[in-house]
Amino acid sequence: MKRAVRVLRVVLVSVVLGLTAACGLFFPSEDEAFFFRAGHAVVGGRLVLYVPLCAGESLDGAYVKDTTPPPGADGPWTAPIVWSVVGPSAELTRSGVVVVGDDSGWDEVVTPLIELSNSLEVRMRVETSNALIEAGTAFPLDADFFPHYPARTDLSSVEFYFGLSNGEGDVLSIAEMDEAAECFAYYRHKILEQN
Repeated sequence: MKRAVRVLRVVLVSVVLGLTAACGLFFPSEDEAFFFRAGHAVVGGRLVLYVPLCAGESLDGAYVKDTTPPPGADGPWTAPIVWSVVGPSAELTRSGVVVVGDDSGWDEVVTPLIELSNSLEVRMRVETSNALIEAGTAFPLDADFFPHYPARTDLSSVEFYFGLSNGEGDVLSIAEMDEAAECFAYYRHKILEQN
């Protein structure tokens, strides 16, 4: 029964996300006026992200796409999903900390981790009081402006790079990012105002 509920949840989330994409509610690129900002750090060689959330918002899922064009690609192509998870099971994960490729903080692994390239797009799904919202961030995995920490560092003490993909940003604690960022739902409202 529990498995059937999880499968139904994944199907429903997929349908909602598909409808959201069809309605143009996905977040624009950094070139446009509003984009989602997340904190980035590398802990023990793994990309760690922090998604600033407000009261009533909780992380629901995440997925990673490999945006490196395949050899010989000279036209449109679809970036494959290389890791996908839903249902955060750990408090730190629910509060917005995501270790890319670490399945331990999640109820269900939809796509087990496949080798990561240097060019990734990470998308987060956040549940608010009245909507399921998705937003993305794209960075080169080897960005030299990401703070680096050894393995086993307490993730709640990590400081994250918080800024644009060109290195124009600051290194901030979780508390500082919470203060500097808008609520996740803010970005959805701005997109709706533009459309």
